[in-house]
Amino acid sequence: MYPLLPVSIIILFYGVISRGFDLLYLVAIFFAFWIFLKILIYIKSKRLICPLCLGNQYREFGCIKHKKAEKLLGSYRAKVAVSILSKNMFRCSYCGENTVMQVRMRCSRSIGVKSP
Repeated sequence: MYPLLPVSIIILFYGVISRGFDLLYLVAIFFAFWIFLKILIYIKSKRLICPLCLGNQYREFGCIKHKKAEKLLGSYRAKVAVSILSKNMFRCSYCGENTVMQVRMRCSRSIGVKSP
């Protein structure tokens, strides 16, 4: 997601200088996709919370990071995202606790279904 904006700006300048209007359509598509990803991350980031310290992994609070927190390409959030996608777990950037991602069953009381 992060390279989309700089690549869009470079293609925009190249398209303006070379008067290639086809490139400007490509820039508009990249920019729209970047906006879509930002909105999606904002919505989904509310749910990625460490169960121990209740710290949100995608929001910056200005808190001190744990000494075991690792960066990927200079970003703590990128390391959390790659860790979740590859190992289905993440290390909290604030408390250092390893957390396995799991899906929890919910009980729907409105229709009378009970969980086992």
